[in-house]
Amino acid sequence: MSRFSHLAFFAILLALSAKPAMADWTQDFVRIACNPDARFFRFEYVGLDGGDTWSDAEFDDKRIKERKAIWARYGFYVPSDLRYECKLGDVTYRLTTKQPAPYERGMCNATPQIKLNLSRDGEEILKDVTFGDDCFGGPSVSSMTIFEPIQGWGSGGTTLCAWPKTNIGERYQEVCGFLSEFFSTMPVTQEKMESYLRKPSKE
Repeated sequence: MSRFSHLAFFAILLALSAKPAMADWTQDFVRIACNPDARFFRFEYVGLDGGDTWSDAEFDDKRIKERKAIWARYGFYVPSDLRYECKLGDVTYRLTTKQPAPYERGMCNATPQIKLNLSRDGEEILKDVTFGDDCFGGPSVSSMTIFEPIQGWGSGGTTLCAWPKTNIGERYQEVCGFLSEFFSTMPVTQEKMESYLRKPSKE
């Protein structure tokens, strides 16, 4: 095999080996279930392969918008600028998330944080907490499950799950419990989560 043939062969190998790495990225989703009949509301973090998620829509803004609507139809919402309401009886929960667009500069800017807020009839429950995978190390909320009582506010029916630490796929053991067991006062902030979940017994 000539020198040129060797170079061409290795160039092809490099191109083939680089392709999966370029496509190896995660699309963050907020997966939501709102069931007024059962007085049930749940949201959780889901990360899916980005290449597979948008395989037929990359670089086509119109198609991406259509695909986002299809994903939302099945309960998967992109967290970039999400506003969601769930009405359980006379009570209204409002969930919002914000995630900046990724950019190349900086260690964690390709995977920007998701910030989440949750309120119940205007009363803040979660305030600017980190949600899902976090390049900066967490802690972060992974999910929340709410069973709204027939009468009155019963925080014992609200379960919070969080990761004491997380770093893009390398998550520590998830901690779950009733919201009232975690925190005695509302709203839950990132500082409160760090104080509680970073205790040695929680990691």
